[in-house]
Amino acid sequence: MVSRRGRVFLLLVILLNVPLFFVMPWERILFDKEKVIAENSGDMVTVDMRELEPTGVYVWMEDDKPVSVENKRPNWFYSIFYSCTQFYVYSGDRVSEETRMFTMRDLEDDNPYPVLIADDVFTVPDSGKIELDLSTVNRVSMTITDNALEEVNKKFGLSDRRYIDCATPYSKALNEFRGKRITACVVTACVECLMIPILLLIIISVRRKKQQREG
Repeated sequence: MVSRRGRVFLLLVILLNVPLFFVMPWERILFDKEKVIAENSGDMVTVDMRELEPTGVYVWMEDDKPVSVENKRPNWFYSIFYSCTQFYVYSGDRVSEETRMFTMRDLEDDNPYPVLIADDVFTVPDSGKIELDLSTVNRVSMTITDNALEEVNKKFGLSDRRYIDCATPYSKALNEFRGKRITACVVTACVECLMIPILLLIIISVRRKKQQREG
């Protein structure tokens, strides 16, 4: 009987913890996006959304490493473990001379810049303006991001091997937060599982003593 009740309580633990830790939007409640952006950004510039076009090419990141590429925003299950980033192309003039130099662009080159943005951290509006750090340049080198940038190049007629990285440190911070959430879930579940046998023994002991007194 104890084993049967133990299985029931274990099932209840799972049913209660899964929605609590994996369905609840903890990022909206506890993850301080503004603080993460402030701590990981250099010189922020104001970008007009009319000059920033989404490509629909998504790169999912684990810590600071890309793990997969999608041509559509993947389902919610990925977001439990990975941070979503998306390639945009920026056609404005807020790119510094230093950034231009690191992207290996000619001075006459007025093509838009590929920009990888952490969509899960930055709130990218459909219109208006957004503050971004366009100072960090990353170079693809036999990684999943290489495939994503190649898709962007084909779609927009570009030939870039470098891109402006407005994703890596922010994705790393978000995934560290999610890792702590999962760790808290595991620890809580383990504590609950340890407590279940103790509670069952107490309940059974109290009932037996009650039955003995009534008998």
